[in-house]
Amino acid sequence: DEGIAMAGETLLTLSRDEAEWAWQESKLKYELDLQSSLVDARQEGRAEGIAATWLESARKMKELGDSVEKIALVTGLSEEEIRKL
Repeated sequence: DEGIAMAGETLLTLSRDEAEWAWQESKLKYELDLQSSLVDARQEGRAEGIAATWLESARKMKELGDSVEKIALVTGLSEEEIRKL
């Protein structure tokens, strides 16, 4: 009976250790996903900021009378986008 009790206790210890490991792994995956989302959001924000800057530059160039072709060359925007400004 003592051997069976020890085996049962060992099994419970292993089960708890496995549950703890699974919980820790789940927590780590969550934290990594969160960090990845933050990095993606930062990159998206930077891209939007850069696009807004190019649009503003194109607007100013258009106001100054620069040609659509020149504005497209400088900003990388399409001629259609520039005409819509």
